[in-house]
Amino acid sequence: MDVQGIVNWMRRESFPGGVIHKWALSQEDLPGGIPFMGGFVELFSEATLPLTVEVLAAQAEFEAASLRNRLLATLAARRYDAQNSGVAIDGNTFDTDSESRNALTSAYVFASLDATYSCNWKTADGVFVTLTSPQVIAVGKGVGAFIQKCFDTEKTLAGNIGQYGSAEAILAAFDKAMAA
Repeated sequence: MDVQGIVNWMRRESFPGGVIHKWALSQEDLPGGIPFMGGFVELFSEATLPLTVEVLAAQAEFEAASLRNRLLATLAARRYDAQNSGVAIDGNTFDTDSESRNALTSAYVFASLDATYSCNWKTADGVFVTLTSPQVIAVGKGVGAFIQKCFDTEKTLAGNIGQYGSAEAILAAFDKAMAA
């Protein structure tokens, strides 16, 4: 039986002593006045829930899926922060937020079309530098490679998410991979 099957079973199963165990998976599953904050809420009658193999299996599977989803969200947030943090290329640090990447794309197109093109560019450090056509192209390629490395790192770690047991572990793995 898959997790949804177990959850559905748990929703309708009466246990000895009239105990009913219900997993609330949305606001509609909760009695009025109890806010649904995401994840799951265990609702019990006043009696104690018998811990059956099925209940324990469902809880373990649900908790593992919940941890996996939290780690994936943590990883995605770290990738997003990294891709917008800037990158050093040829001694200058360039912004890599989406607005800066859009401006760089325009400069890259001009530089690709005109070998004599040059522009004044403000670096992440607030210093203006004059970039020649080949330099603009090199910066564009460098920023593009950096952004791709962020996504490649996220993809690789997400594929092995089960080996990380905490947010700290997945963040450390991301930072280590990005530094390599």
